[in-house]
Amino acid sequence: MYFPPHIDDLLEVFGQAVWFTSLDLLSGMYEFVVIPFVLCNAPATFQYMMNYVLANFIKQFIIVYLDDIVIYFASFNEHLYHIAAVFEILKAVGLKLNFNKCVFFRSHLQFLDHVVGQEGVCPDNNKVEKVQNFLTPVNLKQLYGFVGLALYYREFISNFASIACPLHHLLKKDYLTDVLVLRYPNFNKTFIAHADTSGTRLGAMLAQKDNLGKEYVVAYASQALTKPETNYSTTKLECLVVL
Repeated sequence: MYFPPHIDDLLEVFGQAVWFTSLDLLSGMYEFVVIPFVLCNAPATFQYMMNYVLANFIKQFIIVYLDDIVIYFASFNEHLYHIAAVFEILKAVGLKLNFNKCVFFRSHLQFLDHVVGQEGVCPDNNKVEKVQNFLTPVNLKQLYGFVGLALYYREFISNFASIACPLHHLLKKDYLTDVLVLRYPNFNKTFIAHADTSGTRLGAMLAQKDNLGKEYVVAYASQALTKPETNYSTTKLECLVVL
């Protein structure tokens, strides 16, 4: 199987670039009325074709992600030459551009929900606002959606794994089913306490078991560690959770 390139691998090539041009192919997506039998690798085939056509230029002054071509370079005059060279290749193989979606000679460029420029790469502001305005998930599907959105920008967040650990804990342990529900405690049953600690915070979950032996959540609790508490051993921290 031939896979499209990983986004991180594409973004890291822009280190010395000053000028950016983005080309979008015309009719890069064709939607079948009825899907042909066993056709499941159209993106991979298209990526292979684009890499083959532009093989001499890739990672020298262009990158390709499916029907998106980004031309980048430090020198403006060289950038003009590179654009002309790409045009000639595309014309020779019969690929057409959608000029309504092409942008030329930019110092900053939106690409795959990121903004690239001479100073580096940052998240697209529209996506950042989407994360900030994301409503509190009320079911498992919404929680998966938020985690997936946040994961896309994990390389921009220090200690992301630690921050996201409680959310992954919910998904991995299947404590959430269709709806986020805290069950009423049954004081005639045994309570089960789960403790989770990191270098900066404590987390706890109080659970009980139903008649089938499956755990359900009664309550969650969490708090940030004080500076002295960050020096505690793991055992002490877990005891602190219980307290």
